[in-house]
Amino acid sequence: MSTLTKICVVLLVVLVLFACPVFIQKALFDVNWRAYGEGQRTRANVAETTLRNQVLAAQRWQREYEEERRRAQDMAQHYQGLIDDRSGEVGRLARELSATQARMNELTFQLKVQQSTMDGLVKQNAAVTAQLEAQRKLNIDLGDRLRRSEDQNKEYVILLETAEKQVKVLKGQLDSKEGEIKEYLGKIKQLEEDLARATAGAAPGAAPAERAVPTAEKIEGEVLAVKGDLASLNVGAASGVKQGTVFIIYRENFIAHLRVADVSASTCAGVVYDRVGEVRQGDKVTTRLD
Repeated sequence: MSTLTKICVVLLVVLVLFACPVFIQKALFDVNWRAYGEGQRTRANVAETTLRNQVLAAQRWQREYEEERRRAQDMAQHYQGLIDDRSGEVGRLARELSATQARMNELTFQLKVQQSTMDGLVKQNAAVTAQLEAQRKLNIDLGDRLRRSEDQNKEYVILLETAEKQVKVLKGQLDSKEGEIKEYLGKIKQLEEDLARATAGAAPGAAPAERAVPTAEKIEGEVLAVKGDLASLNVGAASGVKQGTVFIIYRENFIAHLRVADVSASTCAGVVYDRVGEVRQGDKVTTRLD
């Protein structure tokens, strides 16, 4: 085979290779112009419908946008009003806060003043408490003194009563002595008369008979107070004591006798005689030892 033939064969093969796709596409995809036109019309109708729908959707979205815009404006106005109100409220609260802060500062100052005053009052209270404690101790001391004074007053009252009774006893003794003196004077006068009659030869007069002393009922008690020859007892007229009643004073043994010169309802006083020992307060007394 000649070279030219080989070249022609190669060219033919190349042409066949380039032409095969064209022939295959032609065979498989032959253009149908009527169907293409119907498809284009259908696509145009679909596009028109889609466009109409898009326009309607756009109008609807426009209306919704306008409504949302108006709603947003209304809400903006509403919230702006709220903001204005809140701004006024914030201003008012700021003014109140400022006034409150000033009041707090004033109260803080007053608190410091009150605290200093309270400290002074605490110190003053401590001083007053100390004074009250000293006054309380003084009151206790005065109370003790008052009680001692009352006890002394009671003792003085007893001593005064005893002294009054002693005065009465002494007065009774004086009256008794005056009676004895009168009796002795009478006896002396009687003796002088007897002596005169004896001298004249007359018979002497008979001596006056002695008075019998009745035996007293048994009365027991004790000595309340003693001063010198005077003593007072814790028994009186209610127990049957009478003026002139004689008591025996004893402790373990006989000490002395006491003759009653003054009698009250529950006590009596008299003169101590025939003593063989010291009469003391609390010694026992009785009218009879049987």
